[in-house]
Amino acid sequence: ISENQQEREVKHKLYHFNVDNTNSLAQLKFNSQKAENTTITVYDLSGKIVLAQNFKIQKGENVFKIDLANLSKSIYVVRFKVNEIVYREKMGLY
Repeated sequence: ISENQQEREVKHKLYHFNVDNTNSLAQLKFNSQKAENTTITVYDLSGKIVLAQNFKIQKGENVFKIDLANLSKSIYVVRFKVNEIVYREKMGLY
């Protein structure tokens, strides 16, 4: 396993990201060590921000739903920050 693969596996243990194409929703679930604010940002392949939502994170388990109904079928990158760590996840809408 390469270093990048190990890092990605560790990140996936810290959060769960799921896309429901049937209902045009994404769900982000994670635990946080502290309460803080975050922005979940969705970028298209050119790097343009197509969606940004602010959320208030609570200490402990958090679950956020993101409405994707206004996005076209494509590949996107989702970016968010929890406990001072920035995460990126590819997302496909079809």
